Amino acid sequence: MSDYLMYLRKSRADRDFVEEDVMKTLTRHKERLDAFCRDQHIAVSKVFYEIVSADSIAARPEMLKLLQLVEAGKYEGVIVIEMDRLCRGDSIDQGIVINTFKYSATKIITPYKTYDFANEFDEEYAEYGLMMGRSEYRKIKRRLWNGRLDSVHEGKYVGGNPPYGYETYKLPKQKGFSLKIIPDQADVVRLIFDMYVNGFLENGVFRESGSYVIAKKLNEMGYVDQFNLPWNQSHVTKILTDETYTGKVVFMRRREQKEVRNGELITIQVNNSPDKLVVNGLHEAIISEELFQMAKEKRALNRIPHLRRAAEMQNPLCHIVKCGLCGKNLRLRSADSTGQRGLFCANVNCLCKGSYLGLVEDRLISVLNHWTKDYLIENKNTEADDIIPIKSLEKTITVLKKEMEVAQKQLANIYDLFEKGIYNLEIFSERSSILNSTISSLKERYEASQKEYKKFQEYKIAKRTLVPKIQTVIEKYNSIETAGEKNILLKEILEKIVYVKEKGGKTHADNFTLQVFPKIPKL
Repeated sequence: MSDYLMYLRKSRADRDFVEEDVMKTLTRHKERLDAFCRDQHIAVSKVFYEIVSADSIAARPEMLKLLQLVEAGKYEGVIVIEMDRLCRGDSIDQGIVINTFKYSATKIITPYKTYDFANEFDEEYAEYGLMMGRSEYRKIKRRLWNGRLDSVHEGKYVGGNPPYGYETYKLPKQKGFSLKIIPDQADVVRLIFDMYVNGFLENGVFRESGSYVIAKKLNEMGYVDQFNLPWNQSHVTKILTDETYTGKVVFMRRREQKEVRNGELITIQVNNSPDKLVVNGLHEAIISEELFQMAKEKRALNRIPHLRRAAEMQNPLCHIVKCGLCGKNLRLRSADSTGQRGLFCANVNCLCKGSYLGLVEDRLISVLNHWTKDYLIENKNTEADDIIPIKSLEKTITVLKKEMEVAQKQLANIYDLFEKGIYNLEIFSERSSILNSTISSLKERYEASQKEYKKFQEYKIAKRTLVPKIQTVIEKYNSIETAGEKNILLKEILEKIVYVKEKGGKTHADNFTLQVFPKIPKL
C-alpha cells in the first residue's frame, strides 16, 4: 500500500482569490502540492478536482468517490492543501470523514502536518482542526452574508443570472455590480406588461391576455428569451412578478429550509420568503411602478384559487356565515325530500331558523350587487381625500431624512474635533450622546412615517381593487362547480356574513336577512 490520492477543492477561505476561476485556483493548489510530493517522494495515482461548492459531503460527488476508495483501504494517504478542505460540514459529516480514514488506516497529508489516525493524539488534533474549520467556515459565511446584505441596501445587484432585459456590469471605482438595460430586450419587457394590462388587437378584435396568450404571441412575433429559447407561460409570469423592472433590488425572494422527513435531512425551496427584501436599486427601471402595480392588481383580480382534491368541501359558505342571534357558524344540513340542502345554526339552543343553501346563495349575490352600487356612489369623490395624507407623509419623510443626514454630519464633526484634541472626553461624550439620541429619535419617526406611508399606499390599492374583485365573484360564482373554490373566492372579499331568521316554515322560506361585511381596507 504505497499509492496516494490527491483532493482539490476551492474554499471560501481563498478570500484573496474570490473572483478567480475555480479551475485556476485548483490548478494553483495542485502545482503547490506537486512540488511538495516531489520533495517527499510521494507518488499520486489519482487526483480529484471538486468544482462543486456545497456544505455537505453528500452534495460533493468527487468527495464521495474519494471516500469509497479510502474505505477500501488500498491507499497510503490522501494529499490535501489543508485539513478542512476535506470537510467543513456538520459533526455528522466530520465523523464520517474521520472514521473512514481511521478504520482504513489511511493518512491525511498536508504540507504542514501528516495525520496518522493510528496515533490517538493525531486523531484528537484532526477532530479539533475540523471543528475549528467549521467555526471559521461559519464566520466566513456570516461575513459574506452581511456583505451581500450591505450591497443590497446600497442598491447593488447580488443575484446570479440577471433578469431578461438587463446585463450585469462592474461598478466603477467600487466593489459590487449593478444592472444595465439591454434596449432590445427592454422593449419586449415593456410589450409584455402592456399586453397584460391593456390587452391587444388581433384581427380587428380586442383580446384580454394572460401569460399563456402573451407567450404564444411573442413566439408568433419571432421573439426568443435570453437563452434563445421560445417563450413559455412561466417565463412571462416571472417577468410580470419581478420588481427588478421597476428599479428595485430584490433579495431573499426564495430561501432554503432544512427539514427532517422519515429520519432523513432534506432541503426544500421556500418561495415568497417572509424575509424578502426589496430596496431601491442603482439600476434604471424599465417600467414604471404604476404599471407594475396595475399588473399586480390584475393578477389578484383574475386569480381563481383551486382546492386540493383531498380536502373536498361541501359548504361554500363554511366559516363565513355567522348567526346574527348567537354568533355561531351556520352548518350544512344533508338534503331533504326535495333534494335541497339547508343551513342551520350550530347552537342547538339558538332560536335562529334555517334556510335552503340555494336561497342564501342567491340572496348573497343580490346583496353584493346592491352593496357594490352603494359603495361606488359613496366613494366616487373620496380619491382626492386619500391623496392628502400621502402627500403630507411624503413631505414628512423627506424632511426627516434631511434632518438625519444633518445630524450624522454633526456627529462626524464631533469625532473629528475629538480626534484633533479640541474636545476633551467629557465634552465629546456629552455631545455625542445628545446627537446619538437625536439620530435614534429621528430614525424611529422616519421608520414610523415610512410604515404609515406604506399603509396608505396599500389602502389605496386595496380600495381601488375591492369593487372589481366583488364584481368578479358576482360574475363567476354560479359558474364555479366546487364548493371549495366558491368558499375561497368569498373569503377573499368578505370578512363575514351575518344571517338572521326568526320564523320558520315553508311560508317563511325566504324571510331572512343577510348583512355582508366586505374586506374594506382599514387605516
